[in-house]
Amino acid sequence: MGWKNWPAWLKGGVIGLIYSVYSLIIFYSLQYIGNNLIKIILSITLLPFYSVGALFELPMSFVLALTGGSSLMFYTFDSILIILICIIIGWIVGRVKKK
Repeated sequence: MGWKNWPAWLKGGVIGLIYSVYSLIIFYSLQYIGNNLIKIILSITLLPFYSVGALFELPMSFVLALTGGSSLMFYTFDSILIILICIIIGWIVGRVKKK
């Protein structure tokens, strides 16, 4: 069963997962990059990741307060939200295409 045969919600979830892993790699590698231009360009690609965090600031602050402000917990919570949003978008796209 290839990519084209997958349901749209599953494609959205995979895209969300790939973006979350990409964000993790970029987020933790920014501290080791010396060139400021490259840092700016890579930071721009993380804007959707931070936008999701801004949308859900209250629940995230609650989770961070419970965990003591762990950056890993912040990343995990944001990743789950991004994957869920991508799944919902994929589900909506799949419903629209069926009609």
